[in-house]
Amino acid sequence: MKILVLFCKKLEIIMKFCIGWMLILMSVLAFTGVLTRYFFFYSIPWLEEATRYLMVWMTFLVGALAVNDESHINIDFAPNFFNKKVKHMDANIILNILILIGIGCFAYFNFFQIGASMKSGVVSPVLRIPMWMMYCSTIVCAGTSVLFCIKNIYLKILKLKGVEKA
Repeated sequence: MKILVLFCKKLEIIMKFCIGWMLILMSVLAFTGVLTRYFFFYSIPWLEEATRYLMVWMTFLVGALAVNDESHINIDFAPNFFNKKVKHMDANIILNILILIGIGCFAYFNFFQIGASMKSGVVSPVLRIPMWMMYCSTIVCAGTSVLFCIKNIYLKILKLKGVEKA
């Protein structure tokens, strides 16, 4: 499990690096699109589509990082409720298990979407990239979120046992 913790730390660094570059590229593309549209009266068709797809990938990568940091939206009554019912357990363990179940359902149905997209051969209108590549952002998010959830559960259990971080 220590390997998982180290792997998640490296994965987090890589994901943050990719998100940073995606944000820079998306900003440059959006600025270029506005510049050409309003000053040169010409719109570059693929800029909007590329910006949109970068935004989608960034959103899913950031969603996985939110699971890693446990900074996702949390309803306050759930930890309070679980802490009262289960005295010797951290409520975040239960919440991470619920997140795992949700991610599992999300990934399960997205595999069907990706399969259908691969069979149909749907491509994006301007860039002509296969749409299943865009839908893979959901699976990347789900896969990394599962790893981060398992890591978080492991670290919470270690904390309950009184063992310092791995």
